[in-house]
Amino acid sequence: MSENPFITLDDITVRLRDRWYLKGTSWQISQGEQWAIVGPNGSGKSTLVKAIMGVVPIVKGRITCSGNGSSTRALVDRVGYVSSEQHREIIARENLEETFRDFSGSDGFTAARGLLGRFATGSFQLCPSTDPRSLPSHLGIEHLLERPVRALSAGELRRILIARALLEGPELMILDEPFEDLDAPSRRSLSEAIGGLASQGVQIILITHRLEEIIDCITHVLYLKDGHISLKGSKEEILGEIAPVYVAEGNGTVTSGAFPPLPGDAVKWCSRLPRPKGDATTRLPPLLIQMKDVTVHYGDVVPLDRFSWTVRQGENWALLGPNGAGKTTVLNLIMGNNLQSYANEIFLFGKKKGSGESIWDIKKHIGFVSADTNATYQQGITAFDVICSGFFDSVGLYRQCSDQQIRVARQWCREFGIEAVVDAPFDRLSNGQRQLVLLARALVKSPCLLILDEPCSGLDPVNRKNFLRVIDYVGSQTAASLIYVTHHLREIPPCITHRMRLERGRVVPDHLPPAPTTMASMS
Repeated sequence: MSENPFITLDDITVRLRDRWYLKGTSWQISQGEQWAIVGPNGSGKSTLVKAIMGVVPIVKGRITCSGNGSSTRALVDRVGYVSSEQHREIIARENLEETFRDFSGSDGFTAARGLLGRFATGSFQLCPSTDPRSLPSHLGIEHLLERPVRALSAGELRRILIARALLEGPELMILDEPFEDLDAPSRRSLSEAIGGLASQGVQIILITHRLEEIIDCITHVLYLKDGHISLKGSKEEILGEIAPVYVAEGNGTVTSGAFPPLPGDAVKWCSRLPRPKGDATTRLPPLLIQMKDVTVHYGDVVPLDRFSWTVRQGENWALLGPNGAGKTTVLNLIMGNNLQSYANEIFLFGKKKGSGESIWDIKKHIGFVSADTNATYQQGITAFDVICSGFFDSVGLYRQCSDQQIRVARQWCREFGIEAVVDAPFDRLSNGQRQLVLLARALVKSPCLLILDEPCSGLDPVNRKNFLRVIDYVGSQTAASLIYVTHHLREIPPCITHRMRLERGRVVPDHLPPAPTTMASMS
């Protein structure tokens, strides 16, 4: 044991509802150490840091920190915390407030500046006298503060959450998947910002599924597996042991032109999707999406400016661009989650939006996964019911599934390796497990258009590679078309035929290399 400990976990076990986790876990963080926590989905990474913060009850053992004995209260007051759960909380609350505004006829909105003071979670109440203009400019949030929350991309919202945590001046900064949803320049800037914090004496705990995100300032790595600490030690030592496992999976990315064939069972169930590409009997309109000179504005903010786009049957698109480019706005217009879709020239499946079709007429053709989807499900629903709700495009399950639908849902659970957690409450799953549940939900109804907004967010390399293999089969061997949004070019599946890049709400030339897949020209 170190003679200069900062935090010590001594033989702890925590309880989540009626189950015990992290049984007999011991770990010490010494003064000046910067830790990364890695491990498969569901291994207990987020639960471990929640135990440090006192968010989950400790039923055995104790946690101590320098200067406060066995109490976690003083420790919590010294911690800054950023996670995707905070992201979901904000989106869910903003969705509710937007519903109230729609019913009241109000055209107001919640400005991003309000997030710095209104959305504190747990014990983290921000100091109201702190001037947001004093935040580090390399976080790049100054121009976002007056923007409506609904106009923020997932990456922009993530940067504001990090800034909010920094306002408290924490001694310990816990960052749970902080680089997810960020574009490459933002990832570099955040990496520099975290390194700057470490050099100023702030201690870091970084949770990630990507070894390349273990930044230079990290000194130690902890590897969790099956709810237990499997390895812990210096960064060089632990990465030397676990890197071969990640390399064997290609870090969960597309490292060659094609994936190995799917197992027979997976092919059988993917075949329930629309007929194979090129089948003349496929009953789909030739133009799935037409958007003509579409403009969206929130006051003076214009996230989409005279945007035109056509998606034809059989095409698979990668939608690229930096945070705030307008990608999420495009998807929300397609899904009917933005009322300005009815004030623009938008045609879906041959019908103009606002010509009499209901939102359900549109959604029955579309499978959709995004951060907003994750935020819509509240406490009390099981993971399996979330999957089955995809048959009915509902948030929650209010109808009884047929025996056939239950078989289809369970097969997708097997394909994504989540059978063991499907009876658990959805809100109790890890971030990666929730993402796999939502991916299964999007596929159960055999959609003719599959929209995936950062679908690999939160997935470990094994699950990432398996998911990309399934999606590549769906995109190449069925009549389903894809719209795939990502900031990680190596996660673009080979089935993608077209790419489009947005910047500041407009289409710009895509000068990025087409690897790892052969791309068709834009039309």
